[in-house]
Amino acid sequence: MISPKHIERISYEESKVFVNVTKEAILKAPEYHVPPLGTAYRDTRNFDAS
Repeated sequence: MISPKHIERISYEESKVFVNVTKEAILKAPEYHVPPLGTAYRDTRNFDAS
């Protein structure tokens, strides 16, 4: 995951995002894990409400 402050430009035609971070810095960065969305949404949405 890269912070939006590192985005230089987005090319929709090429389907690319250009960033001002080196490939080496990205490879050395710690891994980022996102928990599954199902559990979080189950706690906040009430689908039984009328």
